[in-house]
Amino acid sequence: MEPVAHDWAAEATIAETPGKLEIDDDWVRGTLRLTASGVSYTNDQPARAMPLATLLRVQPHDRRRRWKSARPCVELWASNGKKSVFDCRDDGRRRAFAHAAQTLIAQRATAFKPSDAGIGGLARRRRLRRRRHEGLAEDTREDLKALAARAGEVVSILKRYGDASTSQQFCVADAETASADTSDARQLAASAAKVAVRLLERRPTCSLADLWCAYNRARGVALVSPDDLAGACATYLAVESPKRLNAPVAIRTLRSGVRIVYLVGDDVQQRVVDAVSIAGASAPAVARALKVPAALGLEHCLDAEAAGLLCRDAGPAGLAFFPNRFLV
Repeated sequence: MEPVAHDWAAEATIAETPGKLEIDDDWVRGTLRLTASGVSYTNDQPARAMPLATLLRVQPHDRRRRWKSARPCVELWASNGKKSVFDCRDDGRRRAFAHAAQTLIAQRATAFKPSDAGIGGLARRRRLRRRRHEGLAEDTREDLKALAARAGEVVSILKRYGDASTSQQFCVADAETASADTSDARQLAASAAKVAVRLLERRPTCSLADLWCAYNRARGVALVSPDDLAGACATYLAVESPKRLNAPVAIRTLRSGVRIVYLVGDDVQQRVVDAVSIAGASAPAVARALKVPAALGLEHCLDAEAAGLLCRDAGPAGLAFFPNRFLV
């Protein structure tokens, strides 16, 4: 680190640490400071600096001393092969300074260079980007394999306790029910229909989001994305689809855009009308009667109203629905 006429004092400080710099076999106390232009050392003597363009690497180093414990230092290596050693006196400050300096060096190394211009530069950047993506994909695959191994163990435990339980609740569905090939939309829709039948044992309808949650819980591993399940169900389970399968469940879109799943042959609107008493009922009361969420109960009431089966009364007590007695 050579003396310079400036110390970049006007620039923002990225990292700094007090300590001692080795100068001519002597240790001089001062402050090591990192800025966007490089590393500078300031004390009572003329400032010393090492521009970022000549800084090759900054790495932690332990200075060994006779009969004493090692001191935490950092080594600053220049591109000309020269080395400067700074005694940080604190391991935390040393590591923070070295990490910030290495990050700045790496950012400058990825900046534009004349060799990056033209077709060759574009091809070189594409190769670097592909290598980074391949490394990330490999790490992701390894993580997913480890997660799948752990998830398989969890699913087996849940199945064992679910089989031993006498409860009728939907704990974990049979693995074969949701083991369809997710790349085939037709098989995915047929498998989802089997899970929906079990889910509809306790309620007349459910939302498509509830079916997605139950389906992935049944699979345990290799989860299905919401878009894949929604697309498969819209193509092969929707009532208006020409490719509809001969499945025991169907999907219908309400006026608000909410998609519900119900058993074929089940008159959901009539169930809503039956849930509304002669004295009138609110949407939460209908939801409790149908064992569905309150928001879905309101959607069912509005759908029945649009079909002319219910009429509403908006008063101080809130919104209430009544059977439509004006039908001829």
